[in-house]
Amino acid sequence: MVPHSVFGLGSVEVEIGCGNGHFLCEYAAGRPGTTLVGIDIKKKRCIKAREKAERRGHRNILIVNASAEKILSELPRGSVDAF
Repeated sequence: MVPHSVFGLGSVEVEIGCGNGHFLCEYAAGRPGTTLVGIDIKKKRCIKAREKAERRGHRNILIVNASAEKILSELPRGSVDAF
């Protein structure tokens, strides 16, 4: 689940199927003011993505282990700036 506290803190962008976080971590480096939410259904991938983001010091990345359909249906309307 995506905490509602991430909304209203600036731009929010979502990557569906973030895998091990390779793209998301590279993307985050150029967007420190954007909250980036990575969604993946596989737990091991989410763990690797979280660890990678932590190692690189990306505090603007949130990794969610869930189906994209479930998360997308729970997001507040108009809360995401880009997918």
